[in-house]
Amino acid sequence: MTVFQPPAEMREQPDHPGYELAFQEGLRGISQQQAVLDGLQRRAGTLLAVASIVTSFLGGLALDGAALTRLGWLAIFLFIVAAGLIAYVLLPRGDYYFRSQPTAIIRGYVEDHPSAPLWAMHKQLAEHLESDLIANEKRMKPLFRVFQWANVALAGEVAVWLVLLMGR
Repeated sequence: MTVFQPPAEMREQPDHPGYELAFQEGLRGISQQQAVLDGLQRRAGTLLAVASIVTSFLGGLALDGAALTRLGWLAIFLFIVAAGLIAYVLLPRGDYYFRSQPTAIIRGYVEDHPSAPLWAMHKQLAEHLESDLIANEKRMKPLFRVFQWANVALAGEVAVWLVLLMGR
């Protein structure tokens, strides 16, 4: 697939339907990005529930009447690490951009004198959506890495509990 390479000097094309297409694609991208973030947070909530169940069930079996060993402390530490990482992913953040403010559109485009034509609104809003997509992506990437580390900590915890259980 070849990527469009714009000429060195581009100029606006009034009333071109491509501006509306770009705007619609920006909206679609923002909606998908919001769904991805929502999915990550749902998975993080599920992972926290799994980590809690694993700790209570396997930890209860492994420590039933036995003294807490270094491996037991390691498993508990890994649970705390996993829970802390998951909590970081689940923390509410208000610095994402998933929608435009209608009043800003009205004041900046419609009530301006003269009002902006629809093609110009589509063009500028598409450009804003792209910058929002990029800003959101920068904020979301670390959350995915943290979520991966939470999975690793949980896997380590499970492994430690199983080693303790096999040693009984």
